Amino acid sequence: MFSMNNSQTTNKPVSLHNKISFGECSGLNIDGGEEVKGVLGLGGKIQSNPGEPELILFIKFKEQVNISGIQIECFDKDFYPGTMKLYSNVANLDFSDVEELSATETLNLNNNFGKIITLKIAKFRSVQNLAVGFFLKIKISYLNFLGLFV
Repeated sequence: MFSMNNSQTTNKPVSLHNKISFGECSGLNIDGGEEVKGVLGLGGKIQSNPGEPELILFIKFKEQVNISGIQIECFDKDFYPGTMKLYSNVANLDFSDVEELSATETLNLNNNFGKIITLKIAKFRSVQNLAVGFFLKIKISYLNFLGLFV
């Protein structure tokens, strides 16, 4: 699902999969004790708790990256979110914070199932941490970030 090309030599956005620090990724309201790293190309699935549909994922990169796109796939199309909020260089966030803190970018995900969604790269330069918020019941099977190495 992802390319391991070195974007430093091609200047073409590639998967940032090998730049993710999997052991440092986490989330809030993940049902069943699943780990975030499973949906980052490692064959897992995660979903939000049934009684609490909000879900926040924390992605930690090994080094700073420029993010230019994101791709999301859900294993149950009835639980595909309409919106996703991204918070650049935010390492820790809870649900009360998202009411007060403006997202770096809010994405409309309708009709983008499995497609690469282009981000405003000027907003996602030199990213070390990324918080990803979903506010409806969701079941994720794959999450990929594309961009360039800094």
